[in-house]
Amino acid sequence: MIALRFLLVGILVLMMLEVTRLIRGPYAADRIVVVNSLTTKICTIILLLAFLQNNFSFIDVVIVFTLCGLVGTIATLRFLLPVNHEKAVAKLADIYAQTTPKD
Repeated sequence: MIALRFLLVGILVLMMLEVTRLIRGPYAADRIVVVNSLTTKICTIILLLAFLQNNFSFIDVVIVFTLCGLVGTIATLRFLLPVNHEKAVAKLADIYAQTTPKD
């Protein structure tokens, strides 16, 4: 049980470091990765607390929270996606085709 408490404290320290990365992150992609990581760590903390208290009814909460994080990430990525993303993808495919060696 003491090891689980140390694990909980370690996760909280990592979360504080990630919050600084969330604030200082120069790009939106950095912030999206940090939010996904924070969602995972919050789910881990909820599951650890449920295990320590022998109350496993929080598993449903974790599943819903994880799905909300997934939907939020997809919505954020759709919002940040440029309007003409088909042209950008086609241009990247052309660049990739030019740089790959041919047999």
